[in-house]
Amino acid sequence: MDQEEGEEEGAGLAEALQALATQWPGEARFRAADVARLINARGGVAADRERGTSLRELLFPELSGSPDTPVTPRAVGMRLGHHLDAPVVARGRTLVLRVAPRLPGDKARDPHEYLVKGAERP
Repeated sequence: MDQEEGEEEGAGLAEALQALATQWPGEARFRAADVARLINARGGVAADRERGTSLRELLFPELSGSPDTPVTPRAVGMRLGHHLDAPVVARGRTLVLRVAPRLPGDKARDPHEYLVKGAERP
């Protein structure tokens, strides 16, 4: 990947993490199924559709011309995994996608939960 492609992907990741942080603020936990619902939504609030489109473009660029093609939670989870622990700057904040720590009572087979950690830039 050349520098320009890397910068485009970094900008796309920043936009997608900002979308996730807005949808689930304050380091709220979410699952791949939640993200898949957001990506697949066709109705509802315009802001939610925009966030879904940003996430589709980052996670499934090959589907950008096919907005009616649904994505599965499993596919979303696999694609999210490619962006874990990769800090990016968005709107003056450093954002990073993390797997949320398991809570007491969670079973190993339960789906991962994710969160977006954010910190103000110095």
